[in-house]
Amino acid sequence: GTSTLDSVPLNNTGTVQVFTGTLNLNSGGNSSGAFTVNAGAVLQFNSDYTLNPGATLTGAGLYRLPGGTLTISGTLIVPNFEQTGSTLAGSGTLTVTGAMTWTEGTQSGSGATTIASGATLNVNNAFVMLDARTLNNAGTVNWTATNQWAFNNGAVLNRSERASCRERV
Repeated sequence: GTSTLDSVPLNNTGTVQVFTGTLNLNSGGNSSGAFTVNAGAVLQFNSDYTLNPGATLTGAGLYRLPGGTLTISGTLIVPNFEQTGSTLAGSGTLTVTGAMTWTEGTQSGSGATTIASGATLNVNNAFVMLDARTLNNAGTVNWTATNQWAFNNGAVLNRSERASCRERV
């Protein structure tokens, strides 16, 4: 099923575990604690949320950003991430170790998004923008030809001899 926090922000300094289904965070908040999302489950950031230094995102489930602004303030590792809209921001680094899908939205701020060695970024179906943020690729980026990328002082850097960026038509 789906659980939703609508009128109460979630300020997390402990541990939040999503065992099954979807947990929607609709009222913002911040975290320096742990989130664990089990395989098949989803944690969805639907409004402005800040992941401070010390925050962790673990488990084989999916972390999704469809709305609001997700601000990364420290160094954060996430297994699976999906940006379907809105803004990923901040001065911190988000490192994806499994799969990331980016179908729409902006990545901004002085930080970086890193696709780790062996990980995959799929960019498809819509308009995406790098606004002063760096996308570091040490894995594979699959980019469909129907996409539009916009850059405002942003950069995509292939960081490994094995890194690749493929465009499909």
